[in-house]
Amino acid sequence: MLPALAGALALVALPTSAAQASSSVTGVRIAAVSHTSFTVRLDSQGSGWKYRLFASTNKPDVFYGSMQSAPYKSALQSKPQVTLKHLPYRTAPYWWRVQAIQNGHVRTAPIKSIGLKPTAPSGLVAATGDSNGLYLKWSGGASNGFQVQQSVDPTFTSGVTTYKARGLGQQFTPPSLPFGSTLNFRVRSSNFGTNSAWTSPVTGTVAAHTQQVRVGDFNIHENTTADNKLPPWKDRRDAVVASINSGHAQVLGIVEAAQSIDGSKCGKRMIDDLVDHLGGSWALATTEIKPCGGSGWVRVGDYVIYDSSAYRAVGASGHWLISAPGESKRWWAAYQVLENRSTSARFLFVSTHLIVGNKLSLDKSRADETKRLLSDVAGLNLGLPVVYAGDFNSHDQHQYDGPGVVMRNANNADAWYVSQHRVNAAYNSANDYQRRPPKFGVSIDHVYGSPGVGLQSWDLVMKLQNGQFVGVIPSDHAMLVSDVSYPY
Repeated sequence: MLPALAGALALVALPTSAAQASSSVTGVRIAAVSHTSFTVRLDSQGSGWKYRLFASTNKPDVFYGSMQSAPYKSALQSKPQVTLKHLPYRTAPYWWRVQAIQNGHVRTAPIKSIGLKPTAPSGLVAATGDSNGLYLKWSGGASNGFQVQQSVDPTFTSGVTTYKARGLGQQFTPPSLPFGSTLNFRVRSSNFGTNSAWTSPVTGTVAAHTQQVRVGDFNIHENTTADNKLPPWKDRRDAVVASINSGHAQVLGIVEAAQSIDGSKCGKRMIDDLVDHLGGSWALATTEIKPCGGSGWVRVGDYVIYDSSAYRAVGASGHWLISAPGESKRWWAAYQVLENRSTSARFLFVSTHLIVGNKLSLDKSRADETKRLLSDVAGLNLGLPVVYAGDFNSHDQHQYDGPGVVMRNANNADAWYVSQHRVNAAYNSANDYQRRPPKFGVSIDHVYGSPGVGLQSWDLVMKLQNGQFVGVIPSDHAMLVSDVSYPY
């Protein structure tokens, strides 16, 4: 599904005279920022000029024709330094611009943005998760993001690595830490480029080895739907296969792959057809009974496939119903413990698809589904690192990002926020089967990792040319892949 986008900006006429948007306004810079205020300086415009600063949480409010009604504005100042005070702290930017005025003439600087200064984190701990994986957690005031530093010495003067984390989460797992090393860590909040002070450093010893794996999620869309918006599976299958091959994942969650390819009750599932055409060493985890293959069989729709030359399926596997009782359409999760053939490093991989829709009530339903999912995982009592991949049908621009909030509260990190490398992040993960995919930077597909799982990259696999899909569009979602390091 394509997420709804709210609050589209109206087109506003640009200033028509040099006096309205003058290049004479030079030297505009931030002089100071606090938790509730900021100060701007600019070059003097000369004798008799006065200055005013305008700001808003909504960018159109400081377009030229609207700025006089902006919710935040300073008094006129005779010196080229102006301050806005008593601003409510927020984890989103303030849009601002400064104007010089003299005898009815105005000179207006370009629009800029700023984040207010966040509160420094507190309570930083180097903790140990499942399989002895080292991770960092902290508390303190909310911020739009954080910077995490690790160093081989407590003064942070040598062997320093700096990581950036976006969003509101307060957990971070540094990836691929060398076994047996003792490292120093510190964290600071970063709110749209405005940083807090660093925390005091903490020390952690790496007590686990790490294993690299590339995982992902691909919603390949059902074979047929009532609106027939997408071509049938047989016309898209080869494009799906090509996309998977180009993504170079070793483990994938595949969703919306339950329907039979011939429309019959007991017919071959799309997932079986996909694995057959992938060929090579790709294998399907046994997480459900095949159609008409035994008592209690069901087409779940969520599956786990893996490169059997690198991994073997061992131990716990199966599926859970995560929908609320009485839900007209049922939503599931499939799971499989996978073991690396070279190192015997194990992790639990979970593939899921949550309820569809944009209403607040459905946002809350997705939060409940995510809670059931986490409860089911905990009930296995495996003590293994966990990777969750799937179509969670939610993102941070929803009215309530239910899955994101629940995962964050459980200290599970989202690759969208903590990965250091992102590819095609400007595009939506759900493309609505449009030749030119939407480019609003929202992803309803996610890869989450439990504490101790390092999420290094986030990559939408898309074959584009000049911003358009080339050839057959595989699905109404792009495949998401993420490089992960997990402890063992």
